[in-house]
Amino acid sequence: MNIYTPSQIELYNDPWAFLEPTRRRLLEQSWAGVFRYHVWPHLPVEALTACFTKTGGRPRKSPRLMLGTLILQQLHDVTDTQAVDALAFNLSWHFALDIPPYCEVYICERTLRNYRQVVRDNGLAEFLFQHLTDVLIQDFHIDTTQQRIDSTAIRSAIRKLSRLGIVVETVSKFVRELARIEPDLYARVNSEIVRLYVDRQGEGCFDWGKAGESKRRLPEALSALWGLVQQFDQTAASHLPSYQILSRVLLEQSEVQMEPQGQSMVSAKVPADIPSDSVPRAASASASSKLTL
Repeated sequence: MNIYTPSQIELYNDPWAFLEPTRRRLLEQSWAGVFRYHVWPHLPVEALTACFTKTGGRPRKSPRLMLGTLILQQLHDVTDTQAVDALAFNLSWHFALDIPPYCEVYICERTLRNYRQVVRDNGLAEFLFQHLTDVLIQDFHIDTTQQRIDSTAIRSAIRKLSRLGIVVETVSKFVRELARIEPDLYARVNSEIVRLYVDRQGEGCFDWGKAGESKRRLPEALSALWGLVQQFDQTAASHLPSYQILSRVLLEQSEVQMEPQGQSMVSAKVPADIPSDSVPRAASASASSKLTL
């Protein structure tokens, strides 16, 4: 494992000297400069390297680079594909991550997902947040002994979801509960539904963090939800709590119209028609991602 240390200096001149003064100053004063000088040197690389075996295996990506990339992905709220592209081509990302302009740096989306899984499984996300917050408080001399009453933040265990996120999580919850309680009925579920909504691996998986994605793929997710409601309507699965949520979300989020040929057409309701007491656009942040009523 190759561990890069920010204290290492360049053998030759400053690799960023090719930038004219104005562009260099803009980089220094932007988020990239803050990240480069106040976050990048203090990333807890040792905590990540401790999650890997010290012997065997192929050479790994720089753990500092991977931690920095994961943080920037969350900071800018971008998809895996966009994060990989930014790491390869975005000058601001290169400056923030201390990547010399002449270096060829590239990671694949699978590598990014694997490292994110390692961070999640080993509880490093909360440690990262606490550690880097302490660093920024110290670097910027922030007094935390006093706090305005109207600025008090309440820590919440709720994460916001878009309409697409609500539908996807509802389908996922139902399929997982069906597999646990009614395995015979679970065998009837289309394997593509399991891949997209439960395993969430491979092409075509949902990314409801982006507004454009939600608008484009909401009808597709509602059609899958409607199909499950129809498929298990007269079965033992209809008594499951998750099926009741499935039916409720379908009623609240969509309109089902019957075509002259006897086929049904599912379309998303306009936001103004969604009742105020609908399944809220929030889900528990726990590993089970249970929807709350």
